[in-house]
Amino acid sequence: MGTIVSGLNTASDLYQNDYPTLKNKLQLATGFINNDLPGIENDLTTTLAMANAKFPLLEKALNDATDLIHNDWPFLRSGIQKGAEAIRKQQKTVDLKDLIKLLRRDATKESNFLAEPVKLQSKHVYPIKTYGSASAPFYTALCLWVGALLLSNIVLTNFSLDNKQKERYSKKQQFIARWLTYIVIGVAQAVFVALGNIFLIKAYIVSPVALLLLAVFLSMVFMTIVYVLAAMFGNVGKGLAMIILVLSISGGGGNFPVVLSDKFFQFINPLLPFTYGVNLLREPTGGIYAPNLWHNFIILAIYAVVFFFIGLFLKDRINPFFEKLHKEAAKSKIIH
Repeated sequence: MGTIVSGLNTASDLYQNDYPTLKNKLQLATGFINNDLPGIENDLTTTLAMANAKFPLLEKALNDATDLIHNDWPFLRSGIQKGAEAIRKQQKTVDLKDLIKLLRRDATKESNFLAEPVKLQSKHVYPIKTYGSASAPFYTALCLWVGALLLSNIVLTNFSLDNKQKERYSKKQQFIARWLTYIVIGVAQAVFVALGNIFLIKAYIVSPVALLLLAVFLSMVFMTIVYVLAAMFGNVGKGLAMIILVLSISGGGGNFPVVLSDKFFQFINPLLPFTYGVNLLREPTGGIYAPNLWHNFIILAIYAVVFFFIGLFLKDRINPFFEKLHKEAAKSKIIH
């Protein structure tokens, strides 16, 4: 009876204390079996089926990895060791930070920079509207020199005087008088040329009046040079004027930058009066820059003065030799 009573007390205590918890767990187990177990069974079945399907691929991949380890890994390990050794050596001479910085740059921007490293912004200070107008100073100067050269072949440099006139007028006076004849014709030539540029071909000219005055001045300089050469050396002097003309076309920098020419033309460029004549006429064409204008003006004036006084004081001393030379040449009946 004591055992029975003790068992009943234990059962009563179990019922009162542990049964509610046990009942709750049994309900959870029942819900799991009814709700979640079918899904788990389905997932396990699917997983097993996938494992059965993928296992050959996994086995092949493991075999490939094993083959790589046995066959290729020694070579790869050697390459990695050599690369690591090279990096360690280069660390002493190459700044890896700069290298990483270089690799992080934008390749597109770098290529654009290399394709166009400098972007130019052009500002026209003395713009000239047409190429023809830009070439007008060159052809105007060329026209004035050719005019002087042709004049020297038409107009005599010496006077035909009788004995009385020779006693009355000295050689220097005759030289100056004939020079004035050349100058007057040269001034007329320059006026026609300048007015032709302005009104006939209608070249773009910023300062027409300045062009007219500078063309007259340039014609006087060219006439003086050609006249002195012809008066002193005769046909030889005219030939020298022709040679200067030919050299001036290539070395004067009128239509082609002389810095792109041969070294010979670069050498003679500052020696040619034609160079300064073209530059002088460019000033009124595109716009006057006073320092350039006066620089070219003064050099041309020096040319004119030097040639004038050379002819004035040396003509009488040189003429006898060349007159004799011309007489001997005339005997050949080939050269006049």
